Amino acid sequence: QLQHGLKMRYELLPFSENSLRSVYHYRKHEIEELSQMTSPIDIVMSHDWPNKITDYGDRQSLLRTKPFFRKDIETGELGSPALQDLVHTLKPRYWFASHMHVKFAAIVPHHKPIDVLTERKETRFLALDKVIPSRDFLQLIEVFPENQHPSSTQEEQRQTESGDFEVHPRIPEIRLDPEFLTILHRLRSRNPEDMANQDVVIQKCGGNDRLAL
Repeated sequence: QLQHGLKMRYELLPFSENSLRSVYHYRKHEIEELSQMTSPIDIVMSHDWPNKITDYGDRQSLLRTKPFFRKDIETGELGSPALQDLVHTLKPRYWFASHMHVKFAAIVPHHKPIDVLTERKETRFLALDKVIPSRDFLQLIEVFPENQHPSSTQEEQRQTESGDFEVHPRIPEIRLDPEFLTILHRLRSRNPEDMANQDVVIQKCGGNDRLAL
């Protein structure tokens, strides 16, 4: 949704009836921030579909299930143009979405990359149906990261040198991405109002910066 695209984040907890609707709308500055990423990305998740994603999957099968999609597809109004740009900018291995309440898979090809950091030839897109009985709302996919987080590699090296190996398998950890945090700081520092709103949201979340970001 781009109707709030030019606005900064103003929603605060607890959400009102209006902010509950607007809080999930994309902002222009958020798309700009994501588009600055240069390191390879394994998975992107969004609510809406990228615009024109139906060009890369079984459109006829989709229209048999959802015939009322035809007009929006033909006029180029199905999905988000901003997310369409991100698919080709970020070139993630996988892109998962929902919103349309129908299962749809697609493979988006990418042209030969200009930079060597992103050498992916395609992005695999998957949207699933609404979670109700007898619908395609579940699919299991095993994804192994192409690149280990630098801190994981450093920790393994430390254990090797010290002989301090863990007896039990390591519990998966979720870490904030240093590159994206740098992008946020650099771009959002240009707008003090947005930074102030972000600080309030962090406080409302009990100071848990991982949750807020």
